[in-house]
Amino acid sequence: MAHDWVPPFQLDSLDIANCRVGPAFGVWLQSQTELKRLRLSNTSISDFIPEEWFLKISFQLT
Repeated sequence: MAHDWVPPFQLDSLDIANCRVGPAFGVWLQSQTELKRLRLSNTSISDFIPEEWFLKISFQLT
């Protein structure tokens, strides 16, 4: 997928494990602002989590 792809939908839960998503923290992931549950495990992301995005969703996560 293109680096700047933005999906036409919002997820409320995202669970990615043992799947190469990185190395960058993609725009598609940053576009997900309705997340209530997020798990990223062994995804090869070596980038920084954007602080503004994380602060925005952190209060929604359970």
